[in-house]
Amino acid sequence: MTETTLDVIILSAGKSSRMNGIDKQLYKISNKNVITYSIELFNQIEETRSITVMLSEDNINQVKNIIKNLELNKDIYTLIGGSRRQDTVKLALKNLSSIYSNLEIIGVHDGARPFATKKIITNGIKSVHVTGASIPVIPISDTVKKISNNLVSKTYDRKKLGSVQTPQFFKFDVLNTSYELLDSEITDDASAVELSGGLVSTFPGSSENIKITNPIDLQLANSILEKKGQFIYNNISNQIRYGIGFDCHKLIEGGPLRLGGIDIPFEKKLAGHSDGDVLLHSIASSILGAAELGDLGGNFPSNDEKFKNLHSEYFINESIRLLNEKGWKIIYIDSTIIAEKPRLGSSVELIIDSLSKISSLRNIKINLKITSTDSVGLIGKSEGIAAQSIATISKI
Repeated sequence: MTETTLDVIILSAGKSSRMNGIDKQLYKISNKNVITYSIELFNQIEETRSITVMLSEDNINQVKNIIKNLELNKDIYTLIGGSRRQDTVKLALKNLSSIYSNLEIIGVHDGARPFATKKIITNGIKSVHVTGASIPVIPISDTVKKISNNLVSKTYDRKKLGSVQTPQFFKFDVLNTSYELLDSEITDDASAVELSGGLVSTFPGSSENIKITNPIDLQLANSILEKKGQFIYNNISNQIRYGIGFDCHKLIEGGPLRLGGIDIPFEKKLAGHSDGDVLLHSIASSILGAAELGDLGGNFPSNDEKFKNLHSEYFINESIRLLNEKGWKIIYIDSTIIAEKPRLGSSVELIIDSLSKISSLRNIKINLKITSTDSVGLIGKSEGIAAQSIATISKI
């Protein structure tokens, strides 16, 4: 064993609340789970003695199965974290203290940062001996301003600012004592040291050491691997799919107009075997298409009497039930209503609210747009209304 001993804590207990239902730790980038990148990296570091992975009740069993299939030669521990970052780190420190009597250097890393490097770790271990705490930092390119009541109150000199990353490194006594003294919520572990009056040294991070926080970060992660020549191209289709649905019905006399699950005052309505709601039909169709479940007519035939005059939210709920049975879940819907009359701009929020109340669409992000054909064709002559939807689904 080398002179320095590193015990690593990987934080993966968050709820991925900004990921539209995707657990970022389990998501696969180039056929490898996000959490796997960090575990395998620290396993390759000579100084590493142990790796503690802090997880949530929702993902601990799945991550344990992932770890079971990795070839690792370090001590591995998996624990359920607390409700806050500091609670989770303190639980990990307590567990490590009960196992080892000679804790020296603690590395704390966000499991949602899959692209940390050996160079960052090596520099961090060297730097921690200067002050007892060291963090990777990269320059910021944006101008930063302090805002109060929607007014700029101060502009900062960005040359004196940095964007902080992980892994962060600490002498055990420094971090443990800082957490014992901590009485406020923090967003990174170095803050605990700062609040206790300690000094934190810095070393260069990497612009590629991104943290996956939003769905768009998954695209950036794929781009980073592609740049390195490490991207496996069949990954996206295995994890994320898209389906397109379209429906168009003619308008007939007698209102109100049923559209998007609400009744809109109008002298005409949409003809149809069910309630003729083209928006809900297009959404259901897009869901079926994304999961390779055929089309709306094949699953809900228009000549079947049990669907006559049925509210179309049934088709959405059933489509999502079939989707879930195949191991997929819906994460986003983008829809467009194409109509000349009536003017529907004022109904957009009401329709979105109606969609969000459909049981299987609760907590799903929905975007709705309204357009026309500028008086061209059947729709342009106000003889019909159409809708198109794109559903984004991901593996459960």
